[in-house]
Parts: sequence; C-alpha cells; structure tokens
Amino acid sequence: MNTDAVTNVDAGAPDVTAHFFVAGRDFDSAGVTKSLGLEPTEIWQQPRPELRKRTDLANVCWKYGFKKKPFTSISDAVNEVLEVVWPLRDHVARYVSKNRVQVGIECTVTIHADRPVYELSSTVISRLADLRCEFLLDIFDYLDQDN
Repeated sequence: MNTDAVTNVDAGAPDVTAHFFVAGRDFDSAGVTKSLGLEPTEIWQQPRPELRKRTDLANVCWKYGFKKKPFTSISDAVNEVLEVVWPLRDHVARYVSKNRVQVGIECTVTIHADRPVYELSSTVISRLADLRCEFLLDIFDYLDQDN
C-alpha cells in the first residue's frame, strides 16, 4: 500500500471507505467469521419486509472494512482492504464454493473539495478478479453544494 497516499493527503482529499463483503440469502454470517478467521466490521440484514421476500436480492451481508478517511486514489483505499483479505483468498474461495453467496468490494467516495483518482491499479484489478469480487462504487459529490 502507498502509505504516502494516506498520511500526506491534501487537506481537501475526499473521504473514502472500502469494504469487502460476502452477501447472500439467509446464510450464517458467523460461518463467514469462522471460515475466514476475521471479525466483521458490520453485519447487515435487510430491514424492509417487502425486500426480504424478494429471492433475487441478498438479505444478509457480512462486511469487513474501515471508516471514512482521506485518500487521493480509490485504488489505495481498495488495496488497504485487500491487504487484509488477500492472504485469506483460499478460505474465501472455499466458503463461496460451499455456499450460495457472492463477494465484492464496495467503495464509497464523499467529495467536499478535491476528487480522487478514479482508477484501480493492475494489482488491485488482478486481486479482485482472483477473488471473483464484484466492484461497487458509490460517489457522493457535494463539491457544488459546499461552495
């Protein structure tokens, strides 16, 4: 990981979060924790009854990640999570193959001043592919609203 991107960021750098997730229907989130040997930072369950009934949507999501912090590149933020998950890739693959779940990385960018670099390094892309991860990017751009 490029630590300069985290420690020497411009004061206007966007806040970024990144989470690795395991999502599916009615699976045992404690089983993910046990299989990976990693405590989640969040376990989400669909609160809306009408959406819980939809079998095409995940209703449980096990997440590991970090809270918002400034990054100048989304690649550095995603890589920070991958540095923890990558050594567990065989455990992830076994869990996914035995359960009807999907895995991915969710990255959220909140912009108040500067925008980040919207690119992923070849290493990050390769690791996402090897983990068979989806990649989700949410952008909340308040730049025009704050001025």
